Amino acid sequence: RVRDLALKARLQSLWKQVQAENAESSESEQWQRFAPEARRQIGIRRVRLLTTMGEGSLAFVGDATGGFYKAYKTDGNAYMDIWLLPDGKTRGETVSRFDAHSQRGHSQIKAKHPAARKLMRLHIDDMVAMGEGENRQIRRVQQLSDHEARQRSRE
Repeated sequence: RVRDLALKARLQSLWKQVQAENAESSESEQWQRFAPEARRQIGIRRVRLLTTMGEGSLAFVGDATGGFYKAYKTDGNAYMDIWLLPDGKTRGETVSRFDAHSQRGHSQIKAKHPAARKLMRLHIDDMVAMGEGENRQIRRVQQLSDHEARQRSRE
């Protein structure tokens, strides 16, 4: 993923050297030793990495002529809206940070089901009560995905 192949080879060689010299250390300690060594031996402070992204992971910004002049990564979720559909089922809709901060953030569920009602909006680290009576659990939202909101029980 490093663009410059010669630099990539030098970095890989240096990383193997640091790993060999610090075999008893954890990987995070090895990284802490690697950065100053890369700065000292190769003379770099930052490396630009190339990232392969899936379809739909870029949002293009166009100009008045219809051409694109920049693109943003759309990764990272801002929140999840939980909708009550007319048939009584619930459905979650994840909204990316880019869509949340642009005018594109219109709900596809609401467009498909105009009578749908928004029950709640979940953000990372929100606390949610689940169950009733003795079965009631307090959980924390850890991750938002298109399929579900994963939570972890409060300890």
